[in-house]
Amino acid sequence: QMAASRVSSRGLRLPARALKVLGLPAHASLDEARGAHRAMAFQLHPDLTNSRHDAEESARRRSEQLVMANSAREAIEFAARQAAGQTEWTMDARRQWDASTKKIHFSALFGHWEEVLEALALGVDPNVLTPAQGAPPIFYASCWDKLGGAHLGYGDEGRLRVLEVLASNLKIDMSLEGRAMWAQGHTITDLVSMGRRSLEAIDILIRNQEARIAMFAQSGTFFAE
Repeated sequence: QMAASRVSSRGLRLPARALKVLGLPAHASLDEARGAHRAMAFQLHPDLTNSRHDAEESARRRSEQLVMANSAREAIEFAARQAAGQTEWTMDARRQWDASTKKIHFSALFGHWEEVLEALALGVDPNVLTPAQGAPPIFYASCWDKLGGAHLGYGDEGRLRVLEVLASNLKIDMSLEGRAMWAQGHTITDLVSMGRRSLEAIDILIRNQEARIAMFAQSGTFFAE
């Protein structure tokens, strides 16, 4: 069922079906795929200013598209590493991954959604916990007063975008509970319920959970070679 990979203009064999999801031809380059993914993630953030029914239907479709786009990007990055002969992590890739892992919680807190998007595409675990609180990155996008005010960093709009990016990742574990301090015993649902943008945040969590379920129902290896 999977279309064969094609050799891109940069000589990399990228999965054609994943490229198609990003709106690209089979000969697209890795840089073009990365740019298309970032553009799609920006465009697919739901606009809740329309009529209620239209907004709900549009947001549902966008969530499903974002889950697909994120999965396509991960498949492309994996194929690129394989095509470059990197069956194992290079030292530079390991350093980049390590830096992104250490930074992802900070990026989530400050609403730097593009940094979070790139970290996940690089392979950073969306469930990585902070040593002190045992809190995953998504906790820091909850718009909760205890984690900073509404205008911190890129503001609550940025954090809602981060929430969308993380909630649309197929590997996210929404049931994780914090282990200590302010996070102890809380899940992301608890935190957003106490947050400043609770209705919007809960909607994001529900929509993306449904989108992830739909993606798994289609195929757990949708972009596999």
